[in-house]
Amino acid sequence: MFNSGMKESIGKVIQIKNISFQVFSAICQYLYTGEVKLSKEEKNLTVEGLLEFLTVSDEYLLDEVCLLALK
Repeated sequence: MFNSGMKESIGKVIQIKNISFQVFSAICQYLYTGEVKLSKEEKNLTVEGLLEFLTVSDEYLLDEVCLLALK
């Protein structure tokens, strides 16, 4: 994607639509650590953030996240 001549390889900013920064950060944290932190603190996910997290996880085919939610 970044070497194929697509706009993502040319531009300095890659825009990811329909996802908040909070949830994007949580997904990156999950991908690196395997953990999702829930809290009312701004750095961690709120209940609304968790719902968005699960929705985005499903959209990006992070099946292990969806399976964890079912437990």
